Amino acid sequence: MHPLSLLEALPSISLCANLMPMVAAQGRSGTEPPSLPQVDVVFDALAHEARRHIVQVLAHYGPELPSGYLAKRFTHSWPTTTRHLHVLEAAGVVSVRRDGRRCVYRLERDRLRRVIGGWLAQLDPPTSEQTWPPSGPRSVTKGTTS
Repeated sequence: MHPLSLLEALPSISLCANLMPMVAAQGRSGTEPPSLPQVDVVFDALAHEARRHIVQVLAHYGPELPSGYLAKRFTHSWPTTTRHLHVLEAAGVVSVRRDGRRCVYRLERDRLRRVIGGWLAQLDPPTSEQTWPPSGPRSVTKGTTS
């Protein structure tokens, strides 16, 4: 089987479609929105197509998969796959469990829900209950001359 044929065999569901239930759950949780550095780290990790594919493979075939299984699914080299996995791990998108010499990766769905869902929730229009404090002192009245 060609390494990319697994990805082609995946249902035609985008990463965003997989995250929508996560986003809906985030909107109901009422937690603090993620910080800008947290959002930056996760979005930077997901910026590369290969890393998004790794996330999709883990989401579809997980909950845990060994690094060798993941590496066989892509046409790039083992060290390249390892680098991508390290970026995802550093961002908290995946976690790793050592099992002897094997590394087993798990998608951290809760972190994705909190960070991506929290960021998307900030895009919702304000409700009538939300009030926005002034950002500074009011300016002098318009049309007055000195």
